Amino acid sequence: MAIYTYKCRTCKTVTNLSFSIPRFLKLSVSGHFDDMYCTNCSDNTKFMRIFGATSSKITKDKEALMMEIKEESRKIADEVRSGNANTIRQIYGEEV
Repeated sequence: MAIYTYKCRTCKTVTNLSFSIPRFLKLSVSGHFDDMYCTNCSDNTKFMRIFGATSSKITKDKEALMMEIKEESRKIADEVRSGNANTIRQIYGEEV
């Protein structure tokens, strides 16, 4: 999810919004951000987007991380089932 930072032009309150990129693009095209109300002053002024360090960072959400973990664990399990000795040694260690 990407974090987008906006500032109210009336009271200067800064708001961070988190959307997926496709969702953000869809909301931008529909004019959603022009109709936002400030939670601090309840004004409907157009918000000013602030570009900074947070607006360029994209983090993975829980579902994306879980999908990657499941895929990686499936690959490891397939290697163990196929008898890959190197993978088995990495997981279980050397026999004593």
